[in-house]
Amino acid sequence: MKTQRLQAAFARRREADIDRIERTSAVNKYFDHWSKVTSRFESWTDPEYYQQAEESLRKEKEKKLKEAKLEERRSKLRQLLNSENAKYQQELQEVNKPKPRKLPNDLLEKLDRDQKYLSEEKRRLELESKLYGKWRYGVNDENVLFESKTNNEALAKLNWLDKQIEKRMHQEEEAKQAEERRLKILEETRKREENLKEQQKLREAELKELRAMQESNLTELKGRELQSIHLREKEVDLREKLEKIANELHQLRSRKQQKQNAAIPHNIKRIKMYIRQRSEEVREDLQQDIHALNRILNCHSSEDAKRLKSQFEAFYKAELQKQSTIEAMYESEAKHNLIKWEAEWAEMSNDREAQIALIFKKIKTVLEAELSENLDEQKRLVEIRQQHVALIENSNEKLKALVREQKSFIQAYDQVDANSSEVGGENVKDEEVLKMANCSLDESSPRRPKFGRKRVAWT
Repeated sequence: MKTQRLQAAFARRREADIDRIERTSAVNKYFDHWSKVTSRFESWTDPEYYQQAEESLRKEKEKKLKEAKLEERRSKLRQLLNSENAKYQQELQEVNKPKPRKLPNDLLEKLDRDQKYLSEEKRRLELESKLYGKWRYGVNDENVLFESKTNNEALAKLNWLDKQIEKRMHQEEEAKQAEERRLKILEETRKREENLKEQQKLREAELKELRAMQESNLTELKGRELQSIHLREKEVDLREKLEKIANELHQLRSRKQQKQNAAIPHNIKRIKMYIRQRSEEVREDLQQDIHALNRILNCHSSEDAKRLKSQFEAFYKAELQKQSTIEAMYESEAKHNLIKWEAEWAEMSNDREAQIALIFKKIKTVLEAELSENLDEQKRLVEIRQQHVALIENSNEKLKALVREQKSFIQAYDQVDANSSEVGGENVKDEEVLKMANCSLDESSPRRPKFGRKRVAWT
């Protein structure tokens, strides 16, 4: 029992390992397949992909043409080799042919008997030929000789019969040659039709491929157009943001100039009123700076600007808390604090202006870099669009050329059909003429021609 449990455990372990290996291989196969597919799709946006496709198509055509020529050359060389081998074997047979030797008497007698047999067979065939002529044409050469009055008339009649038979044989030979010509023309027509069909298939495949490539280029061109529109909109937005930043910098400089030109009163009796007025001015400056930072953050998000805004808000709260301190202080204390706070306010104002100017310049630099990158991207899109337009124009020219070739192939195919029909008509015409000639020979009575010699009554 323990052994069985161990074996079962080992079997389960092997099955688990096999299952894990299969799942791992399936996952690897899945990721390998889709990584190849995605990499192939990503390469569609690269102009080098179309150049490589055209180059591979051209190489494939050259390879097919080269293979066809090589196969034709091989067939010719194979035929030449076969003919040379046949000639070589024939020459070997001539060389190795045994020399004639003295024949025995039995063999000579056998040859004599064979010769006599051949002569008798020839005689029999001649008699059968005469019998066939008598049956076929209703003419008996012996009767012609017996019925003739003179030897000249008999020879003339025999010559006439020979001419009729020769004419009939000539017509049959012409009919045979016409049939051979017709079969040869039909074979050439069939081969040409097959060649035209093959070329038509190639043209259709090229047309399909060019149309697919053109659709892909048009789709890519539309995508680039949408991307270009988005970039132009982004360019307008960036220019507006830069203009806003320039306006903010101008307003910041204007406020600083106004502060420098503002006159500071020195009325000691109204020192607390002056401190409250200055505190309100500082708070207004802080609010303007905070509003400027808010406007900049609406244009462009920046961590430095957010941090500076939080710092200014803390300063604003601190200035609000100073109001109670100002109301509770004495005149002498207010005068002392005014000098101290003026220095602090001036330093804080300069620091704020410097920090805001620095933030504005940084954001302006970032936006200018984005704008420059946007313009470069637009230039690149224009170049890519020109390339796609050139590819589309090139494919249009190829499509027009292929359509013209296809029309010429269709005309050639129609011409081949017309030629085959003409050959069939000529063949039918030749057969009808031959049939009429045969009927005229078969149905005509075997009358003899009338020669110039007059018939006289024999007394």
